[in-house]
Amino acid sequence: MIHICGRRVKVQTGTKSQTVNICSSANIHGQYDYIVRLRPPFISTETLLTQNFSSIQDLVSYLERHHFGDIERTPAIGSSGVTQILSNIAPPAPNSPHPLVELFRSAEVNSFASMRLAATALSEEELLLRFEQQRKAAPRRGEHRSYFGRHTGKTTSGRPTNRREEHLAIALWRAYRESGFALPDGKILFPVEYQLPLKSHRDEANAQIGKVDLFCVESEGEPWIIEIKVHSARNGSADTPLKALLEALAYCAILDADMRCLSRESDDKKLALLHVVSPIRPNLLILAPSEYWNSCDLAESRHRWRESLQALGQRIEVALKVKVRFVRMEDCRWEMTTSGMPRLIESPVFDWAIPNG
Repeated sequence: MIHICGRRVKVQTGTKSQTVNICSSANIHGQYDYIVRLRPPFISTETLLTQNFSSIQDLVSYLERHHFGDIERTPAIGSSGVTQILSNIAPPAPNSPHPLVELFRSAEVNSFASMRLAATALSEEELLLRFEQQRKAAPRRGEHRSYFGRHTGKTTSGRPTNRREEHLAIALWRAYRESGFALPDGKILFPVEYQLPLKSHRDEANAQIGKVDLFCVESEGEPWIIEIKVHSARNGSADTPLKALLEALAYCAILDADMRCLSRESDDKKLALLHVVSPIRPNLLILAPSEYWNSCDLAESRHRWRESLQALGQRIEVALKVKVRFVRMEDCRWEMTTSGMPRLIESPVFDWAIPNG
């Protein structure tokens, strides 16, 4: 037992996992405010004592961010809350058609009140299981139909509608497909296609599968799946960043199974697409105007979801070798032209919505 910031901390190490148990302010053994579970490589008490934490929350954040710790108990929620979330998003059955699609459509991940626990409950093992099952169930569209070549930058109806995410995706595609847009770290992404289709047929096996909002590549062809979220025009509810992340992850698994076909098609159509896509696993980027992230920030002050989502992104990167980024666009406005083509009114400024690492 060690002491950090006036609290007794018990580090208990087993064969497969380790827990860091942080006592409540009463410092009574067995009465814990936080329980954080770690997996190999484990941490030593000596390492914890040399970190000079300014608060218990700093300690918990350190374990979650730098050691991919899973928070099993917090003062506000306790272990029963995690148990409930885990039961609601239990591992899918072996014959589940689309386990990641089922996950991002679940109510727990689309509520700010529960998304912190939902994100915490998704271990690396759970992510690997669902990703591989989703990959095996992928429709492999490229074996039956084309991915590219049907879009011109004009909406289906040619008129303004409530499909604001699609309109923004088209506006970004039109503005940046030649020049690309720069992420805050300097990486340039080139939009190749918007509303990229994933279904191979209109049947039960393809049910519930959507489209990739914006499909981009780096200059060398490394692919990125962009999930766009837009705040409600009427101040209604919007999807949570956790739902956006898991939706993009589902599409990543579906495309990962068919990247060779997609890459060959992009090579055949490179004059029209302007870029060739490498046949490697896509990365993920959640992209939204600042108004969307501002509304999420209001929920952060009440539900404290941000750190758990950041930690989940890190677990995805480690377990699945997929880069995860969250980006906000300042001064992002668009309009519908008389020809039915959405366009940006001015160039937005791209910045991190959630820091990396």
